[in-house]
Amino acid sequence: MFVAQEINKQGVFGIRMFKNGERQTIVIDDHFPCDADGDPCFSKANGNELWVMILEKAWAKIHKSYERIIGGQAHLTFRDLTGAPSFEFESTDKDAFERILEGETRNYAMAAGINPLDAEQAKRINDMGLITEHSYGLIAAARVKNKEGEDVELV
Repeated sequence: MFVAQEINKQGVFGIRMFKNGERQTIVIDDHFPCDADGDPCFSKANGNELWVMILEKAWAKIHKSYERIIGGQAHLTFRDLTGAPSFEFESTDKDAFERILEGETRNYAMAAGINPLDAEQAKRINDMGLITEHSYGLIAAARVKNKEGEDVELV
């Protein structure tokens, strides 16, 4: 995605993305919006890594503002970042886990999110340590047998 692999002294980056199926090169600088304490307003760096903040800034630029990418959908983000086809489905679909396993077999980039139906469900989800209306990258999926010999689906 990065046009150049070397860091330049000017702090300028070229990022390849796709918008409406068309490949584009987005040029950004290394200045990021910060709050009054000097902390980044949006994504945060992991140590001295800036790649997430750079990609987020390029993605915001292609969509005309950071505000327009808040609460986005992971499948649309994947499409913009990679140019690959993407789709979403509900976990209530009868073949949802089979589709996840197929994605695992094909080494697809996958994500999941939780959209609670009501405040009570949101509280139960938060009590489990999960965040609602947030995208989680899926690292792996498998169907295994538990000690009783029953199939268990793991993500």
